[in-house]
Amino acid sequence: MQHPRDCKFHAAPALAAPGPSDQPCVCSCPSRCAERVRALLQQGVPPGSANSKGSSALSHAVLGGSLDAVAALLAAGAPAAAANHNGVSPLHIAAWKGRAAIARALLDAGAGAAAADRSGRQPLHEAAAAGHADIVEALLAAGAPPAPTLPGTGTTPLHFAAQQGHTACILALAQAGADVAAREHGGSSPLHHAAVCGQAAAAATLLQAGAHVDACTAAGSTPLHCACRYRQHTVALLLVAQGAALEARDATGNTPVDLAPPELRAALLAL
Repeated sequence: MQHPRDCKFHAAPALAAPGPSDQPCVCSCPSRCAERVRALLQQGVPPGSANSKGSSALSHAVLGGSLDAVAALLAAGAPAAAANHNGVSPLHIAAWKGRAAIARALLDAGAGAAAADRSGRQPLHEAAAAGHADIVEALLAAGAPPAPTLPGTGTTPLHFAAQQGHTACILALAQAGADVAAREHGGSSPLHHAAVCGQAAAAATLLQAGAHVDACTAAGSTPLHCACRYRQHTVALLLVAQGAALEARDATGNTPVDLAPPELRAALLAL
């Protein structure tokens, strides 16, 4: 579970940066990218060209946001699922950057909706963490499982969506069958993540979808413990209003009130 200072941080997929002469198509401008791709293809450059780190022309066209360049490369035979040495595919990049039309084009061309990079992150993790509900829905419609877990942590796309406060993604995932009570290896649920990060709307959405208000981590912490420990007043009061137990004790014997800062403690005791 992340510390609140990290709640708004979403790392980019592990792209391999090109050197000055290492990349067949660097696409900083969508229109110029499309022109350059067509010129290179006419010169006989293979459509599946990649740099020494495995990053393909298609990946850089996706990163640049050029649907025309992506379409030209796919029409010329560029593999839609080609991943770099870190396992990052063009679809991972489209999901992270919010390129919905490009993501659909890649899926139509055979990109794997559930392809994982070397860390285990699937495009659905990227889309949910970045808040792109339209891409979440497209991936789910293409057959992506709604709750893939990261190796080593058990983190699901719903955990990412909760900690970033992306309610539309939470709804899309829950409606597709993602377990709103899913636990990471340490026992943290999406509601714990929302509580730590102060995401009141996300917490309310999870509770409406059936999340357990007093779910406990391996250390006995409920979402209310987390909200109080990290001074998330609004979420704490929301949880109490939804029936969270003020008297619950964690593994060290502390109640949420014990962990709350003075102002929040007074508000809780006044309820």
